[in-house]
Order: sequence, then structure tokens, then C-alpha cells
Amino acid sequence: MIGAAVSVLNPLILVWSLFTLTSPSYGTVPYPDWALALGWGLAAFVLMWIPLIALYKFVKTKGSAWE
Repeated sequence: MIGAAVSVLNPLILVWSLFTLTSPSYGTVPYPDWALALGWGLAAFVLMWIPLIALYKFVKTKGSAWE
């Protein structure tokens, strides 16, 4: 039951966050676009390994997925 709720809520929170995203600023000075891209790139580079390693382990494990 909890897993189903989390599976539905996580994408909804992500979509809501993307629609309400505002650019960060330091006082009245907004951060430059290259800094935002660098931050998103660093975050994506760090987080991409979690599903990639899980997929690698799933593929390389002996036996079938249903054993």
C-alpha cells in the first residue's frame, strides 16, 4: 500500500516542483545560466549512477528475474 502511494506521489511532486521552479538569486542578483547548468549537471552526474549500477547488477546476476 505504501509502495503504491509513493509510486504515485513521487512523479507528482517532481512535476509540481518543475512547474513551480524559480531561478535562485543572491539578493536581487540572479545566478547566471551557466551556473544553473553546472549545478544540474553535477547533480545528474552523481545521481545517474544509482539506476545505472542497479541495472548493471540486475543484468549481470546469474539466473532469471523470477528465480
